[in-house]
Amino acid sequence: MKSMFVRTMAASAVAAIVAGAGWAQSQDGVVKELTVNSEYTALKDSNAQEYFPTLATDLMTSIADKIAMTTEDAGYVVEVNLQEVRMDDSAMLPESREFNQMDGVVSITSPQADAGAESYPVKIVAMDPAGTVPEGYIAVSPSSDDFYRAMIEGYANAVVDVLPEDIPNSVAK
Repeated sequence: MKSMFVRTMAASAVAAIVAGAGWAQSQDGVVKELTVNSEYTALKDSNAQEYFPTLATDLMTSIADKIAMTTEDAGYVVEVNLQEVRMDDSAMLPESREFNQMDGVVSITSPQADAGAESYPVKIVAMDPAGTVPEGYIAVSPSSDDFYRAMIEGYANAVVDVLPEDIPNSVAK
């Protein structure tokens, strides 16, 4: 029998994020440029991009929906480098297209001329509660599409959590 994969999407609670400190405050506190890169060797050696060709675009869209964007010069530049999408310890995803880990780095450049870029690791993992379904309940696993959307949203929330606090319309902090 195929093992039941009860997924708990506690990405925002489980996300292992190193939050930044000492950021220079922007007058507007908005992002002027957002990029998501998924062209890393670890991902090229995986089948994740084959299974999910719109991964970077989906992640960028989710992040952009959570932050204030501007066309003005006085805004932050945010670059997300998604480095790994894995199922447990394997970079090769199963035919079921399941994955439970996303690792990468977010780099943030302040609009302040004297402020350098800050980089923070962003890692999320979906936890398997090892079949701890209460007696009398039936475990219902999300579809692959539901799980994909939840992982994208969880990673986007983790990225937003490391952005400076003064960015309006953020779900962070």
